[in-house]
Amino acid sequence: MIALFWPLATLIAAAGLCVIAPRQTPGLYLWPVSCTAAFICLLAALAAAVIR
Repeated sequence: MIALFWPLATLIAAAGLCVIAPRQTPGLYLWPVSCTAAFICLLAALAAAVIR
């Protein structure tokens, strides 16, 4: 259960930031958020694989 919490929370936060991203320069928000979301999802998957 906890292995699903952090990736889900990260994706929800990323979706929220996509909504408030400025129309002129969305990359200022979206690139760092997408990299951070991918990193957290990979860490959660790695932790789930190691624990099992």
